[in-house]
Amino acid sequence: MQDGQHQDGNASSRFPDFPIIDCIPQFLDRSQTEGRSQTLKAFRRWVREFSKGIK
Repeated sequence: MQDGQHQDGNASSRFPDFPIIDCIPQFLDRSQTEGRSQTLKAFRRWVREFSKGIK
């Protein structure tokens, strides 16, 4: 957000090393075959594991 307005971008200002743009299509595709619940669990695991490497 800048000057109270939402700004589109490819990276988070708070989490610049977090590759969310790259992983979302993968998890959306996965939800079609594995279902929403399983995919959300996998996504949460991925976020936890990825965030361990961010200092």
